[in-house]
Amino acid sequence: MTKTKEKSSICKPIIAGVALLLIGVISFTISKFWDNVNCWLSIFGSICSIIGLTIACYQIFKIKNISEQTKEAIDANIKSVNKYLTFSDTTRIIKLIDEIVFVLQSKRIEIAFQLLKELKVFLLEIQCNDKISKYISKEIPLLSGHIQDITADIINLDSAITKKEKIDYQKIRQNAESVQETLVTINSKLKYTEL
Repeated sequence: MTKTKEKSSICKPIIAGVALLLIGVISFTISKFWDNVNCWLSIFGSICSIIGLTIACYQIFKIKNISEQTKEAIDANIKSVNKYLTFSDTTRIIKLIDEIVFVLQSKRIEIAFQLLKELKVFLLEIQCNDKISKYISKEIPLLSGHIQDITADIINLDSAITKKEKIDYQKIRQNAESVQETLVTINSKLKYTEL
């Protein structure tokens, strides 16, 4: 933005100087050919052209400046939207974990199986999100461990569904609640961080 202001402030005096020079040349021409009407019309047209070009140049610089300001505002809005989307995603995952815990308490393992798969996908998305990874660098290893735990829980639930094996509901619930604690920490960091 400062470059545009510098260019604009440099160009205005140059344009004004060129316009004054042309008006001087035209005035000199007028004094020589005072009697010729065609010459007068030509001079008047030239003056109008110079004024029009000056106004056009000013408008071009003004539009360019507005365009750059709009681009900066759009970039700022995109950052803000990304922050709130990420914050919203982590909040949604926290609610998903509450749902998983409730389903596990009801011993509905098919639904818990699907919800854990969804949770794993969300955790992978958060882990791979470059925009927030620098703000949650301490939590990334925790997320990796949680993903491994959730993967093991998914395998155990699958075995329980297909082979009717016993499951340790308490362990799965503890894993889900541990993920939730980490996500609450991430959520609070995102809430007060400028992405």
